Amino acid sequence: MAIAPSASYSFTVRLDEMNIAAAHAIASCVDRREFGPEYIIPNVFDKEVAPAGARGVAKAAQRTGVARRRPRTDSAFWW
Repeated sequence: MAIAPSASYSFTVRLDEMNIAAAHAIASCVDRREFGPEYIIPNVFDKEVAPAGARGVAKAAQRTGVARRRPRTDSAFWW
């Protein structure tokens, strides 16, 4: 008899996907020339980091069905 995954399991998987999307978006803010063992996280004062993270999480939320609303099409911030 197969056991269906619980709702909390499904939510955890979706939350993990959004965390991974945020990590990839933040990592994309690091220039390849700057990347190294001592520099793997972008500068906290980099104004691209927060919008990039927000876009990554918003896209993952849309993809996984967690988002309750569609992004505004008139906003350049989201996409």
